Amino acid sequence: MSQTHLTRRQLLTLAAFALPFHGTALAASPVVGPHKKGLCLSAKKRSPQRVAQFLKAVNSRWMYNWNIEPPEVLPPNTGFVPMFYSARSVTNPALARVKAKAKSLGYNELLGFNEPDAPTQGNTSVQAALDAWPKLQATGLRLGSPATVHPDNEWMLAFMKGVEERKLRVDFICMHSYGGPGVESLLKKIRKVHDLYKRPIWITEFAVADWEAKTAAENRHTPEKVAAFVTKLLPKLEAMDIVERYAWFTGGISGGPLASSQLFNSDGSLSIVGKAYQAIG
Repeated sequence: MSQTHLTRRQLLTLAAFALPFHGTALAASPVVGPHKKGLCLSAKKRSPQRVAQFLKAVNSRWMYNWNIEPPEVLPPNTGFVPMFYSARSVTNPALARVKAKAKSLGYNELLGFNEPDAPTQGNTSVQAALDAWPKLQATGLRLGSPATVHPDNEWMLAFMKGVEERKLRVDFICMHSYGGPGVESLLKKIRKVHDLYKRPIWITEFAVADWEAKTAAENRHTPEKVAAFVTKLLPKLEAMDIVERYAWFTGGISGGPLASSQLFNSDGSLSIVGKAYQAIG
């Protein structure tokens, strides 16, 4: 996710296909206590201390940063999940690094590519993604699918078809969601994606967005409305067996579309949305 989503998400439309997938998958990792709530949080423009502060403030159980390297500082009881951003990042040194870290730090999962269908994001062809996938399998970690702009678009359908044909392994489906504050519509979308691919779901990026808004003042979704959405949605996600994890998007976008979804104020304190996210899970 980046500010370049503004154009892409406005132009791409949701495609729905009913193709069953039945590939093999590893069993879910053992879970002890609350575990689902997380943050996707880049450390590029934040100090290690600020990253740890944000994670602790919302009681995040896990995080990822679109990278294979964890933050320098993680609060106690906060897990890290590495990601290979694109097929180009799957190198032998990087794979060795992930395997070593998995052993020393106890990683159980690995995320596939970030929006490979988007030229400004992972920008990876289906063929290249499938060719690189066996190397990810060789880590022995549970594998999350590539997270496309929409989870049932042409790229993702072609990738999952290739997974079946090549007898590859995808253990859970990663999806993004940047719609309005409609709880039932998001739950319906989650169930649809689960029915389509027959695998558990990780919502690895989500927030409420108004893609028509150019400024915060133009955003039709107020922070109060987003906070109410979070308060109603999170207990349902916690109770859904098909949802293994979810992570709110906490990017540095200060423009209009995501202005009402920020978890933190400019001074680092929790916003009204952040307080709602902190309170559950």
